[in-house]
Amino acid sequence: MFEKDTAKIIVNQMRSNTRELIIENISWIFPWYNSIEVPNFYDSVPPEVVFKIYIRRESNNSWVEVFPLSNNIPDSKYDYFVETRPDGAGMYNYRSLYIFYYGFDVSDTPDVKIVF
Repeated sequence: MFEKDTAKIIVNQMRSNTRELIIENISWIFPWYNSIEVPNFYDSVPPEVVFKIYIRRESNNSWVEVFPLSNNIPDSKYDYFVETRPDGAGMYNYRSLYIFYYGFDVSDTPDVKIVF
């Protein structure tokens, strides 16, 4: 049903109170839309902190900010949510970050950056 892959996680200290977490070469999954899953998100990012999510595709070396699912940004190809329901609505994993992609090219393995 779902395939799992190994990801490399890098944590960089940017400023005295800001961290950057980079997960490289994530494989696409397809539970509902084209998606990327970052399992156990709150093991790396404390639940009480404000964070920003970015994605970098192999076809473009720039980081693109990804906004929460609830923001409804027009013309955005991406949005994200963190699953907070213990049952995951039957298709998502509890405490995982999901980035949805509303496009067709899922032949690459993107990188995800979380700044908090």
